[in-house]
Amino acid sequence: MEYEFCVETDHDARAFEALAAAEFRLYRQRRGGLLWCAAVGVPVFLLSLIWKGTGSPGPTWCLRVLAAVFAAALVLPVRWRRELRLRDARARTLEEAEQNWEYGLEYAFFDTYFKVWGHEGTRIVYYGAVTDLVETADYFLIFLDGANAHAIRKADFTRGDPVRFAAFLSGACARPWEQMAV
Repeated sequence: MEYEFCVETDHDARAFEALAAAEFRLYRQRRGGLLWCAAVGVPVFLLSLIWKGTGSPGPTWCLRVLAAVFAAALVLPVRWRRELRLRDARARTLEEAEQNWEYGLEYAFFDTYFKVWGHEGTRIVYYGAVTDLVETADYFLIFLDGANAHAIRKADFTRGDPVRFAAFLSGACARPWEQMAV
């Protein structure tokens, strides 16, 4: 099978700064939506429980409030802990990768997956594992489920061009590119 695009890139400090900044913004966007839901949803839910029925608090309003607070206390931290673990895992991965940035990587993009060659061997990544696509002025940043991310420098294409690559990868992953100034 012939590949569509090929990139030979060296990761430098700018690549890792772009990855870290984009990851922080993506995490903050997700967390911000969750906090907004909690800040608006929990009080509305509490008020609906308290004032439900007759329009004034009934004899069990205190129990309803406690039940709502307890439910929120159980559900929301589970999501926050998952997001924090994911953020921490990605941060560790970036730190480990930064220690090995003198090694170059080669990427070949096929119809359903891409291959990564480096000093640690070959790895195949299917497009279904991609969680986020971020484009900066100099890089395409590909975030995967788990704690992996790839920085593709736009100037390093040896086959294909960055404009066609952006359209190809967005279609292959069924995800839009987020534009970020890093």
